[in-house]
Amino acid sequence: MKQDGNERNRMKQDGNERNRMKQDGNERNRMKQDGKERNRMKQDGNERNRMKQDGNERNRMKQDGNERNRMKQDGNERNRMKQDGNERNRMSYRE
Repeated sequence: MKQDGNERNRMKQDGNERNRMKQDGNERNRMKQDGKERNRMKQDGNERNRMKQDGNERNRMKQDGNERNRMKQDGNERNRMKQDGNERNRMSYRE
C-alpha cells in the first residue's frame, strides 16, 4: 500500500512537472507575442517616417518650382528692362 501511495505521488509530481513545462511554453509564447507587437509598432513608425519623407520630397519639389518661378520672374524683369531700353532707343532715334 505504501508502494501505491509512493507511485501516486510520483505520478502527481510528473503531472506537476508537465504543468510547469506548459507554463514555461506559455510564457515563451507570450514573450514572442510581445516581440511581434513591438515589431508591428516599429513597422508603423517606419511607415510614418516614410510618409514624412514623401511630404518632405513634395515640399522640396515645391521649393524647386518656386525657384524656377523666381528665375522666370527675373527673366521677365530683364526683358521689361530691355523693352524699356529699346523704347528709349526708338524715341531717341526719332528725335
